[in-house]
Amino acid sequence: MIRRAVSAAAGAATSIQLCRFLARERSDEHSFGTAVEQFLMFDALRVAGAGMRYMHDRDCAAFERTQRTLLRDLLAQNAETAYGRAHGFGALATSEDVVGAYRRRMPLATYADVEPYVKRIEAGEENVLNAAGETMLARTSGTSGRVALLPTTAAMSSTFFVRGILVVFDVLARRGCLDHLQHSCKLAFRATPRFTEHGLRVGPNSSGPQDRSFEKLRRVLYSTPKAGYEILDDEAALFVHALFAAKDRNLGLVEANFVTLPARLLGLLRDERIARAIETGTLDDDIRTRIGDGLADELEEALRGPDAERAAQLREAAADAGPGLARRVWPRLKFILSNGTGSFAPHAQRLREGAGRGVPVLSTVLAASEGLIGVGLEPSDDGDSVYCLVPRAMFFEFLPLDSDDTLLADELVPGRLYELVVTTLGGLC
Repeated sequence: MIRRAVSAAAGAATSIQLCRFLARERSDEHSFGTAVEQFLMFDALRVAGAGMRYMHDRDCAAFERTQRTLLRDLLAQNAETAYGRAHGFGALATSEDVVGAYRRRMPLATYADVEPYVKRIEAGEENVLNAAGETMLARTSGTSGRVALLPTTAAMSSTFFVRGILVVFDVLARRGCLDHLQHSCKLAFRATPRFTEHGLRVGPNSSGPQDRSFEKLRRVLYSTPKAGYEILDDEAALFVHALFAAKDRNLGLVEANFVTLPARLLGLLRDERIARAIETGTLDDDIRTRIGDGLADELEEALRGPDAERAAQLREAAADAGPGLARRVWPRLKFILSNGTGSFAPHAQRLREGAGRGVPVLSTVLAASEGLIGVGLEPSDDGDSVYCLVPRAMFFEFLPLDSDDTLLADELVPGRLYELVVTTLGGLC
């Protein structure tokens, strides 16, 4: 009796899963196998995301205690580093009031204050800022000042994924954004890093094709073939991203760090070379020259021959000069996942009013070379978002615009402006 009941329950569960799978909208470029993999991956991420969202909410409810524990742990971990010994981290970590002792002992610092320590790391010295060592030195873009090299650690990378990306998956799941089996156009580019004499990588620390896990995700989730992520010419790579996104009529989303990239991608959809490449199944001579024959041959193989019908659909969509090009090219496009807040807000507005009209723009992560900062738990469709600070990502202080003394989260006054002061998982204080 029990065996029959278990068998019946298993059969019912299988039937439910099969119905869920068959009901999902699916990318044109999926095989049955990769569609199943995406289905199972999204279900696993849905569960993991829900768990991390619970932990995030729990940490936020005890924000002060969580921050205090984080600070004490960071000080203890790095007490015997060169920086930790110079600033008495060992004594600070054992202080009863660790936060108060830390704020009294440590003056506000800028990159100029820690740059000598970073140079020691670059020269190959160990145990300078981080007892666990660095995985790379992140080169900042310089948008907020001078270009800097910032230590990146394994803890920073794992925190970004576990406490950032997984929470975002929960946000998307709650909006029904995971109820599909469509590909994403992931606008990522292969960086050309340099290495120090001692083998430490120097370059951008954003996730991309250089990451070991990227290919596993690309094969299942992304519209661009592997060869497209090997291109070192960013303009040619963007063209290839646009080409393979345009080929998939059932594309589900466009994903990039900032909304300026999706806007450029949509502009390329009016380029006749895109429709011609899909129509003929070949790349033009200019692109072939820029990326090399080897990659070009791989990409042409991935196009799988001429597709005159899809080329005609693209030309028809592009012939309409009005807004809403994205919806005409991809009728089932779910959303654009990209940061459209802060200085990118005007770009998000132009995108929404132009080629991206009718497509939600979701801003879900606030991060920098220093690490994860916050997650957007309730992003609006217009690209705006209020970010919730992640309590275990950094130790946060707040500097009033009219004061030199920092405040903690429970001391803030609603409506007032503050500068954010951070102590990072990468040893920057």
